[in-house]
Amino acid sequence: MNQAELIQFIEDNFDNELNPKIRGAVLREALLETVAKLGILTFVQRSGADIEFDVPAVYNTPSSPVDASITWDPTGATPGFTQKIYMLSSDPITFPAEWKLIGEGYFVQGVLNIVYAEYVESGRVEYSIIQEQSSLVTI
Repeated sequence: MNQAELIQFIEDNFDNELNPKIRGAVLREALLETVAKLGILTFVQRSGADIEFDVPAVYNTPSSPVDASITWDPTGATPGFTQKIYMLSSDPITFPAEWKLIGEGYFVQGVLNIVYAEYVESGRVEYSIIQEQSSLVTI
């Protein structure tokens, strides 16, 4: 079983309800923590603008970025998990109030934006935004 298959197995068999196959959220969180400590946790691929922090993930792709404001679900969030989000919109977008912009980045309409968001603690996500450059800039 490779890393991606292991993560999928955990997601499929350990939920936040009492699972008839395996007993729920406590065991799921223990497994994810163990996998992370062993250094075998990799990113899973997801799509959309509703961001979760239950496992590290890459949301969308450069060729298929999301065109929507960000929402999030803090259920099952694990401190330290970082999500990479590909976004492209010609309209203004918003981030949840609990998300705090770190650094001087900002969302640029009409170009590919890459958002890195880290769940820090209850009620706080820190994020930064960079853009794809059209050419190499030398200084």
